[in-house]
Amino acid sequence: MIQSEPDNQLAAAKINEMLAQRKSGMNERQRQEFARVEADVKAGLPALLSPWYRYFLAYNPRPTLEKVSIPVLALNGENDVQVAAKENLALIAAALQAGKNNNFTVKSFPQLNHLFQTSQTGLLKEYAAIEETMAPAVLETIASWILELTKT
Repeated sequence: MIQSEPDNQLAAAKINEMLAQRKSGMNERQRQEFARVEADVKAGLPALLSPWYRYFLAYNPRPTLEKVSIPVLALNGENDVQVAAKENLALIAAALQAGKNNNFTVKSFPQLNHLFQTSQTGLLKEYAAIEETMAPAVLETIASWILELTKT
């Protein structure tokens, strides 16, 4: 809806209508649980309808990646709920290859979230509860990649 409706007021109205429709078929317990989701969506609407976020949703990085001629290290966590690791890494590799850049490494890490933390679900609500800043395996991969690249 955010991408298909350029008018912010109409987009917000459509989102609110969708929320109301989803709620209409729920029992009282489900409505109570859904109330938090609904509140979060409504609180986030200004950010979701901002020019930056609209640009972010519409941006296609492929043409830019096809122009990259330097070495690339692309990493994803397999528990990432914001970026689908398998699909994202495959598309990055395809774009780099289309641009004749074969000097790249793509790697996914099991059980890591968007922040490269070891996680159970990858959901955003887990972030604050995880003490790990970044999984050691990711740091080791980055360091090894840089050392290999700069080896003379």
